[in-house]
Amino acid sequence: MMGELARRYPPQSLVISTGAEAASRESDAGFAQPIDRAAIRATRLRTINGLALWTWRAGTLARRWRPEFAWCGELKPAGYPAWWLMRRYGIPYGVVVHGTELLLLEAKIDRSRFKRWTASALLRDAAVLVANSAWTAGLARSVYGQLGRPDLAARVEVVPLGTEPALLGGGGGGGGGGGGPGSSPWRGSSGTRGSI
Repeated sequence: MMGELARRYPPQSLVISTGAEAASRESDAGFAQPIDRAAIRATRLRTINGLALWTWRAGTLARRWRPEFAWCGELKPAGYPAWWLMRRYGIPYGVVVHGTELLLLEAKIDRSRFKRWTASALLRDAAVLVANSAWTAGLARSVYGQLGRPDLAARVEVVPLGTEPALLGGGGGGGGGGGGPGSSPWRGSSGTRGSI
């Protein structure tokens, strides 16, 4: 989903940050966006070393590109560097949530204080959560309730699969997916500097 979203952003309005993949040069060539790959396999981004390296790299990208918004293709592990960018540089972030991830989270937050604390921080500080169905949105709202924050349920938006890319700020004419004070997280103004 995030790859298709990135393909529809205007060239150079989005920086993609991820881990290394085999044969990534071939796939990266299909994007008009710069792709910055942290020097660790994408499958290792969930480790402590992977998160530290990716977060450091995201900070470097934020200082260079000065984005107005960061999108995460999933809550974990992408939410951690985005959360750091928000805390350190004030860059708001949005998370695309998936049903499986939320079901796992829902089961774990009652058993583990650490999981509850990290999930609470990542979800509380996200400017928006995007769900691909009404069912997933309902599950996200349930998780907010389970974390004791049902007031944040209004941040959950439903964007069904197959949605017109222009609604997400891409499509070439409407800016780079901005967000920020007074603007929708879905559409950037023509002055948007882009997203990570």
